[in-house]
Amino acid sequence: MAAGGLDGLIAKAYGVTLDTLGECPTREGVLAAIRAGHEAAQGLIDGIAADVATSGRRVGCKSGCAFCCHQHIAVGPAELLGMFDAVTSWAPERQAELRRRLDQDAPRIAALGHAERRAARIPCAMLDRKTGLCTAYAARPIPCRSHLSLLRTACEREFRNKGTLRPGDKPVPVLQEPKPLAGAVLVAVELALDARGLSVEPTELSLGLHTALCDPTLFDRWLAGESPFPVLAPPPESRRARLGLTYTAMIRAERERLVGQGVI
Repeated sequence: MAAGGLDGLIAKAYGVTLDTLGECPTREGVLAAIRAGHEAAQGLIDGIAADVATSGRRVGCKSGCAFCCHQHIAVGPAELLGMFDAVTSWAPERQAELRRRLDQDAPRIAALGHAERRAARIPCAMLDRKTGLCTAYAARPIPCRSHLSLLRTACEREFRNKGTLRPGDKPVPVLQEPKPLAGAVLVAVELALDARGLSVEPTELSLGLHTALCDPTLFDRWLAGESPFPVLAPPPESRRARLGLTYTAMIRAERERLVGQGVI
């Protein structure tokens, strides 16, 4: 990639996000910052996907393929605000149907760990269960954007097996190249949000959306510096779980490293 590598990418996206947020972030400023981050990340992902196509590898993801949409999806409050903004533009009857579905699913989701959620195969709140399409595709979070399978049949097999690998099974082959680049953009955005005094602790997408729909003032409280959303614990095999750190602590450690190296 360009000179400066991932740190250079973070520095650029961090500066853009700070400028977009301004000194005192508003809802409109946060939405604009998230849209800019999504555009930057998507541009990188699309470029990699195009390069992959010319190399002979094929991305297996297709419209209506939603096997990966039945697991905990970690999303920060800012990206959740983008989803909430999309949902609240829907017609009232469509919003009411979403509320009814979340009223049913949210208590089940809240009681499940990461592996249990995959086994239960409870779909994301944003998934249209008839078409397999994301109903807020333009506002989908960066982790969803950067997760690209190379083999659709492996995704289907894992879904049918409720997230478990049977003897002889191999893990779903996933395109790795987009993850560090898109992740760097997300880190930059969250570094800027944290610098402006806004919580970046992740919540579970369906649970966070249900909470916000029940109490829309939560985003105003978040903008005032609170952390009002239920926090999603990391997967037990993740580095953050092994270190026993909050996401905020990891983001601030990354800031110290970047500041110490003169990157930001």
